[in-house]
Amino acid sequence: MIVFIGWTADYDRIMIQQLREHFEIKNIAYPEGRLFFRLNKITKFNLVRLFLKLHSLAFPPDAILIFKDSDGYGYHRHLDLFKQKKILIVRNIITSELALFFKDSFDEVHSFDKAQCDKYDFKYMRQIFPLSNVYKNGSLANDSCYFVGLDKNRLSIIDSIGQALSYHGIKPSFFVIKDKTSYKHSGFYSNCAISYKENINKVQENKYILEVNTVGQVGLTLRSLESIFYSRKLISNNIDLMNCDFYDKSRIFIFNNPNDLFSSDFDEFIRLPYKPVENVILEKYKASNIFKKLT
Repeated sequence: MIVFIGWTADYDRIMIQQLREHFEIKNIAYPEGRLFFRLNKITKFNLVRLFLKLHSLAFPPDAILIFKDSDGYGYHRHLDLFKQKKILIVRNIITSELALFFKDSFDEVHSFDKAQCDKYDFKYMRQIFPLSNVYKNGSLANDSCYFVGLDKNRLSIIDSIGQALSYHGIKPSFFVIKDKTSYKHSGFYSNCAISYKENINKVQENKYILEVNTVGQVGLTLRSLESIFYSRKLISNNIDLMNCDFYDKSRIFIFNNPNDLFSSDFDEFIRLPYKPVENVILEKYKASNIFKKLT
């Protein structure tokens, strides 16, 4: 049995549901919402401890418990409740202090970021594409470029790329969510959250996908995998993509700064027909195959 604890993101729930076709799965998550969050904090996270203790009674001794690094509800505070194997998947760039805590607290720590694995002696894990079953709508993609994500102080780059794309006749379809780094007005700001199902629809509607990694982020992202599973051209500042088994000049354009989109290399990238990725490569990134290696 695989037990996911605290995995509540939209795409996580979809992934876990599809994994039920391959494994015996439990998904344990403390109730969400401001009231439950406040009550949990008032009780110094003992409410979530009681919640976990009750659920743990149904876990067999050979179950594998899967946690993630973000932990607003305090799951990591109560690891002593579990005698089963505990695995942590790190999806963010973390501090050395947090890395030390994770190493001391979990049986295995995995990360999508190779540099982070080398630095903290974590186990490298391929980025996970959450959908076991990939359905394409079959419609022709618009000559436009899709981006969605938090601002994270990336707006100036995104604005500049939008202007460069417009110069080439490619319409920017950007949805930038405001956060604490947002300070100026932009037509790309959006107040609407996009579900993962809507996100996949938008991926298929656009011929191009934009990825802008933050400083220090070199690991493979979910956006990169969406581009190859749905045969969309990816524009990214992640130079590490050149080392990936699916890299091809017809699929990925890597920029250092937005002015690179005015180069002859970008003209060639636009002109080249997209070369679909071989299925044997796509299978490596599917959640069902990745979690099979953990069991």
